[in-house]
Amino acid sequence: MRTILATNNSEIFYETKGTAYLGVVENGKIILGDAGFEFEYKNPRRGQNIFFTWSSIKSAEVDVSISGKLGQQFSLILDTQAKVRFSSKDSGSILKKLLNMWVKKILSEHLVCLTLSVALSKSND
Repeated sequence: MRTILATNNSEIFYETKGTAYLGVVENGKIILGDAGFEFEYKNPRRGQNIFFTWSSIKSAEVDVSISGKLGQQFSLILDTQAKVRFSSKDSGSILKKLLNMWVKKILSEHLVCLTLSVALSKSND
């Protein structure tokens, strides 16, 4: 069992086997945590984990079959317009968790803005 110190996330919400397509096929683990999306190489000699903060991920794409089933491959589109492709048998669960993290992030940002605007309007009265 790996320690939490090996990851960029302080809290891990979801972890599953996955594959990254980075010019070559790399097997490893897909980790969703409080700080972002992380891919941990199966072979530790490959280098550091690939890590994307939640704020750097702008959208996700997945193929859907005619019958409505999600494909195993999905892509993350980053704020730099880069597209990084992954696959996992649990792609549906991963995308649901991504959506939940984005909603929490957006709600927390808007609640802070709303709280600030209410506080400012009360101080102006």
